[in-house]
Amino acid sequence: TIFEMRLTNMQIFPENHDIYKELNKRNSIDEKKTYITDVFRKISQFASDNKYRQQSRILEKINLYLEENYSNDISLDTVAEVVNLSASYLSFIFKESSGLNFVDYVNQFRLQKAKELLCNTSYNIAQVAELVGYNSANSFSKVFKKYNGISPGQYRQRNTDVGIHAARNERDA
Repeated sequence: TIFEMRLTNMQIFPENHDIYKELNKRNSIDEKKTYITDVFRKISQFASDNKYRQQSRILEKINLYLEENYSNDISLDTVAEVVNLSASYLSFIFKESSGLNFVDYVNQFRLQKAKELLCNTSYNIAQVAELVGYNSANSFSKVFKKYNGISPGQYRQRNTDVGIHAARNERDA
């Protein structure tokens, strides 16, 4: 199993553990079975941790790409090319690591940027839509409402009101 995973014993057992010598030290079948089960548990844990690290690195690259390109057209194929994976495998990684499909992931990324713009700038809704990569204010508003339950204008109003009240309370204190 270790060989099939293209690993060495040292990667899984850093203390220079010789599996075969350790197995020979076990006398009974039950001791041997317990030892082999423990070895496979360590191999499985190593594989799981390694997979998590690889997926985290891939998501970091994707987030960096999205950060630099969220206002442009973004496709699964383009992002897959950026991280040097097939589109189907990238789609699988998204679902497995974030629980979201690619489109939902990109929409949530863009909508987070839109929320920042709505709260911190005076851009109108159409300008915000364009800045975060939507072709029209109408499609942006539909997507925004689908994910947030309120329109971009309502979101801005609520968060502007909260900010004004917080500033007043801070000033009055």
